[in-house]
Amino acid sequence: MDVTFIATAVMTALSPYLAKGGEEIAKTVGKDLYAKIKELFSNEDDDKKLLQATEKVNNGSEKLAVEKRLNAILQEDPEALKELTSLLNFSDTDSFILKNILESILTIKDELKVLYPESLEAGVGTEGDYNNKIQQQERKLKKLEQKFNKTIQKNHH
Repeated sequence: MDVTFIATAVMTALSPYLAKGGEEIAKTVGKDLYAKIKELFSNEDDDKKLLQATEKVNNGSEKLAVEKRLNAILQEDPEALKELTSLLNFSDTDSFILKNILESILTIKDELKVLYPESLEAGVGTEGDYNNKIQQQERKLKKLEQKFNKTIQKNHH
């Protein structure tokens, strides 16, 4: 499977739980995924700090940074990619649905990658416009992540 698809799938599945420091993951379908992510992020100090920061803060830019790093790790480690793919265990139908949802998620994330830094440089007259656009995209992203998570939950119950 595609590295970006798997990295995004894993991060989307874990997103609701990261803010709780992983404590809720032990009770959910994401338990094995989270354990593997912690293992993958345990080799480098910067990776550990990044994952720990995401667990504490869980803001959009932190999640994007973790997802980007996970993508890089998976490109370097085909065995980890294979293991995460196996843990996700999608049917063909679910895979099709999820790939379409994730395509939308990636589009929104790309937009947010541009909007976050632009909003910092926005003038007084446009700052509110940027904040509104960011909030709108974050709401869309949240809805798509919820739909994605429902599909994952259905797949694993």
